[in-house]
Amino acid sequence: MGLRFNLKSANWLSNFLDPTKITPELSNKFEELETLKYFVKNFTNNYYTSQRQHYILERQLDNLRYNLENEADLYYSSYTFLKGYFRNIPWISLLLPSGKDRDSDELLTSPNTLKTLVSINPEDPGLILQLEEPPEKIIALENIFPAFKLSLSNHTRWPGILLWNMAGDSIFLELSKEKNLILERLTWTYRELAKSIGTPNLKSLEKKFNNYFNLSSTDETVRILHLSDLHLGSSISNKRLPRIFSLIESQLAEFADETPIIPVISGDLMDSPNKENLSNFRLFEGFLNSKGFKQPVIVLGNHDVRKDGWLWSLFKTSLNISTQPVYWFDDYKIGFICFNSVNAGYLARGFIGEEEFLHIGNALDKEKTKSKEYTLIGVLHHHPIPVEIPDWYRKSWYERIFGNKFEKSEELEDSIPFLAWIKARNIKIILHGHKHIPRVDIHDDINIIGCGSSTGKINSSETGETFISMNLITLDRNRKSISCRLKAERIPGGGINSVASHELAISREIY
Repeated sequence: MGLRFNLKSANWLSNFLDPTKITPELSNKFEELETLKYFVKNFTNNYYTSQRQHYILERQLDNLRYNLENEADLYYSSYTFLKGYFRNIPWISLLLPSGKDRDSDELLTSPNTLKTLVSINPEDPGLILQLEEPPEKIIALENIFPAFKLSLSNHTRWPGILLWNMAGDSIFLELSKEKNLILERLTWTYRELAKSIGTPNLKSLEKKFNNYFNLSSTDETVRILHLSDLHLGSSISNKRLPRIFSLIESQLAEFADETPIIPVISGDLMDSPNKENLSNFRLFEGFLNSKGFKQPVIVLGNHDVRKDGWLWSLFKTSLNISTQPVYWFDDYKIGFICFNSVNAGYLARGFIGEEEFLHIGNALDKEKTKSKEYTLIGVLHHHPIPVEIPDWYRKSWYERIFGNKFEKSEELEDSIPFLAWIKARNIKIILHGHKHIPRVDIHDDINIIGCGSSTGKINSSETGETFISMNLITLDRNRKSISCRLKAERIPGGGINSVASHELAISREIY
């Protein structure tokens, strides 16, 4: 069987078909009704199976269409029918085009491709989901189905096939950008699935697939766990810190491989720079070290050198935190270029200054070979470009007073020379924090990735909601690409992958 969808609908349907999951609602009842109407209206046109199954389905859908048009028994009729029809699916797969290669994208979204794959075994009870068009450059999903996490973790390897079953097993099979190889790997996979009886052993299939096509499991992939704005010592952070530990551990369990992970913390480690908060940060560092992460990359933020908005005599406390201008990771050919953006007293907006540019430039010039051959990533606390304030963000009193004037001035005081320096050094990735807003921007071919508060220290317009944020970034040097997943738990304790979560994902070539 095969169905054509967009990625959002495929994610919703995957949740819907899993008997162990609560079907997530769409943003409102009207959208849900219209989506169901569209789904049923186009179901048979986008559905590929044997003639016998198609005939049975067409007859059963007639009554469902009538009910939807008259808004009668909407949920009972549609949910009961669809769940019943697909209840015994032994496996489900999703074809994932890259969104970056026109020829392979056209092949993987073509109805003829889906018809060909279904014809391998038209009576097969398995289900193939196909996207009607390539994914957007930035993928935004809510209520993410568990198997989709695996595909997003492998975003740099798209195009591919995501396969899962109702037992909770899932695998990702990498395809190719060459059309002939794509067709060969697709045909091989679905012929193997056609041989299986009942629920297939997906891990065995993955191993057989990689061996048959001589695909190496080793590559030059590194993951970055981007955290920011912990504000350790604040009442919110003190209360939520055990939850942050739990969320980080859940992300480690999601990866379940040996890919190295480098933590990056982009400032505001403490709420104020005192000895007690420094001790809290030492405990946080100890937790990261205990999980087998690589050396953390750390920059300071305005709260690390101030008390109540003013430079404080005890800011020297923050100097006890180990920071350096460049963190070299020779095993992975990566260099993190760390800027001090809390210079000259411009704490709210941030300022770097020529002296800092010269200092970091000298550090890079001492390692000319690394500077040329390694992937360089810029890290600072403040915003290099203006930030857009989302609807859920409750503004502070001074933002409400100054309005647009404040919003337009939110970038670094010296953002223009900073971006010119970044471009001159051929840096394609910048990580930052500060405003507690998770975001991805592409500015002059530079990927600018902001992390929200990793303890959820924000003012939200929705009572009881927050954004406990972390970014999961995959740097793939073999494929010369980067993928980024912005993740947030919106209800404290509700689950970062629950119906109370959201995620944005982006994958781009960086060389």
